[in-house]
Amino acid sequence: MKRTLLNLAVIICGFAGPILGQSEDVPPAPPQTSPADQSRPIEELARTTEPGSAEGLGVPGSSGGRAGPVRASDNTSQGRALFPHNWIRGYVDFGIAPYTDEPDLGRCAPWSGTVAGANSPCAAFARYRLAGYLEIHPIGRTILRRVFIYYNPNVFLGNNLPQLSYTLLLTPIANEYTAGVGIDLLKNLEVRVEAHRVDWLGRYQHNLGAADIGGSPLGPYMLVGVRWKFGGWDQAH
Repeated sequence: MKRTLLNLAVIICGFAGPILGQSEDVPPAPPQTSPADQSRPIEELARTTEPGSAEGLGVPGSSGGRAGPVRASDNTSQGRALFPHNWIRGYVDFGIAPYTDEPDLGRCAPWSGTVAGANSPCAAFARYRLAGYLEIHPIGRTILRRVFIYYNPNVFLGNNLPQLSYTLLLTPIANEYTAGVGIDLLKNLEVRVEAHRVDWLGRYQHNLGAADIGGSPLGPYMLVGVRWKFGGWDQAH
């Protein structure tokens, strides 16, 4: 009986061994490669790609392993034909004259106050000056980009009589200005054609009596000039 049971156990184990061996998930062994085969992909990659190419950088959609030529227009931006960047430039300036040092615009005689007293209408001795400079470069391309227009006003305000009446009033007196056209010939060289004028304001547009001597020491005129800028003027302005 014992011999029969032992033989039966041996038969069962013989059939169960192959079945259990097939059910185990044993990963296949990795293929054996030689050192020459391992270095081959790196050598091929080095031959087919170049520094800076799209394929060497891993950019999707690249082909051939070589980057296409870069056009000059890709790296340089052209300005607008009209009204380019910074096409208007300039500054604004405001000044106050101390007492007894008011600018004399040459319109009223120094003895104006002795005729009509402190209330003399001709009191064109300024307390304030509002100045500025405006430069316009309207064209951004072609040789016309070197052409510019400029305007340089000086507006005088005040109501003072020497040695008689000193006030802080903002009475308009005159706008003395230059305006013209310029051309940039070289980096630091300009040619300018400008006109100078004095426009009287407010009550000074009319004659103000005996003390009114009639004008400015610098009347209307025109100049053709050359301006040379030095010492880093372009970089600082």
